[in-house]
Amino acid sequence: QMLEPYQPGKIPVVFIHGLLSDPYTWSQMVNELLARPGFVERFQIWVYNYPSGKAFISSATKLRSDLAMLRQCLDPERKDPALSETVLVGHSLGGLLAKLQVTASHDELWKSVANQSLDELNVPEQFREELRQYFYFDPSPDVKRVVFMGTPHRGSAYAKRCVGRLTSKLVRRPLRERTRHQRMIACNPGVFSKEVRDRIPTSIDLLDPDSQLLQAINTLQVGPDVRLHSIIGDYCWRIGFGRSDLV
Repeated sequence: QMLEPYQPGKIPVVFIHGLLSDPYTWSQMVNELLARPGFVERFQIWVYNYPSGKAFISSATKLRSDLAMLRQCLDPERKDPALSETVLVGHSLGGLLAKLQVTASHDELWKSVANQSLDELNVPEQFREELRQYFYFDPSPDVKRVVFMGTPHRGSAYAKRCVGRLTSKLVRRPLRERTRHQRMIACNPGVFSKEVRDRIPTSIDLLDPDSQLLQAINTLQVGPDVRLHSIIGDYCWRIGFGRSDLV
């Protein structure tokens, strides 16, 4: 979503909200940036909204598709170099979506959840292609800078605690998706890890530090032409919790 009409020659800064949040969380920051001398001359602000309870690899796939489609609509001949310098700013879970725009998956993600190749899987062809988009991708050619704000690259202990488990159980997927998932597991016995075998994982499930898929994402390498910045929280030592988790 653009806050103003497309402005050729200005670099897009795309804000991606975190878990259980929405684009309005950026309001104060956007106002501060727009008031900063020189900012509006160089940049235009976009925001991205997504269902944060849904497994974030599917939201990352949608973001990848939306960015490519928007570039095609705004600049089909790729004449605006500013669109090739896009900046992603991701808070919390949004930072993981951002990372999946600047990395190549190879076989790492699929191998973390299945012991059989995707091509050998017993599923309808249309579903196979959907899974391929989730697990196999290349970096976006248009993103050149990513800012991570409190991003749990290695997960968060809160996902394992009662509040995390309860919140995860409250996330409901459409009956069609649940039925398709159950059929996939039943038709491919012994293929999938427990992480995806029992049910469609939510984003909270995937933030568990023990998540094999999250660990695989953490190992993905960012291209050398992408600049990274991290804002990391380390506020204080808390009784009963110890040192900050650096998120």
